[in-house]
Amino acid sequence: MSDEVLRKVDVDWLLSIYGALLTDKQRTMAALYYDEDLSLAEIAQQENVSRQCVHETLQRVERQLRSWEEKLSIRRRLTQVENELNQAISVRRPCRVWSMRRRRAAIWKRRFAF
Repeated sequence: MSDEVLRKVDVDWLLSIYGALLTDKQRTMAALYYDEDLSLAEIAQQENVSRQCVHETLQRVERQLRSWEEKLSIRRRLTQVENELNQAISVRRPCRVWSMRRRRAAIWKRRFAF
């Protein structure tokens, strides 16, 4: 993937975490740009502002989101918890209930095998 696509995905991730902290105008423009994939000109026309205003707002949004992540580290912690859960799932022992179900199924197959 290109750097621009990765940057957009990264900002969209941060937007899903910290988006509620933005102003309504910032949140609207960011949603149109990152979620709806509209161009700066299309957003400017829809919001009745200049293209430059949209560009500056999106830059400000990205700086603000990265600043909050640097200070609060919510995304880093979420990623860490997700990795720990994946690791725990991969090393977990089979559930006792699952083992009992498997044994019952084997018994039924033997009883009714033709």
